[in-house]
Amino acid sequence: MEDITDEAYSRRHQKLEIDEKKRKRWDIQRIRELRNHEKLERKLLKKDQQLHSLTSFRPNAFEAEYIEVQDVLPVSVFNQPLPSLQQSDFALPWFDPKTREKEEKHKQPRRSGIRK
Repeated sequence: MEDITDEAYSRRHQKLEIDEKKRKRWDIQRIRELRNHEKLERKLLKKDQQLHSLTSFRPNAFEAEYIEVQDVLPVSVFNQPLPSLQQSDFALPWFDPKTREKEEKHKQPRRSGIRK
C-alpha cells in the first residue's frame, strides 16, 4: 500500500523541486552571461566601425566636383594651409655651435710633454 500523506508526498517531490530550482538559477545565470557577451560584442563592433571610419582627414575623392591645377603644391597641416616660409638654415635657439666647440676642446685628452 502506497503512503499518500502530505509528508510522504513532500519527501518524494523535494529532490525534484530542488533540482528544478537549481536548473532555473543556472538558466538565469546563463541568460545573464549571454546578454553580457552580446553587449561586449556590440561594444567591440562599434569601436571597430569607428576605427575603420577614420581612414583619412581628406574629403572623399569620389565626391570631388572640380580639379584645380597649380604650379605650387599647397602644404596643409590638420586640414589648414601652411603659410609660405622663407628658406633658411636649420638652427636651434638653445644651441650655440661656438660654445659646443669650446666644450669639445676641453673634453679632448691632453698630451703629455714627454716624448720618446
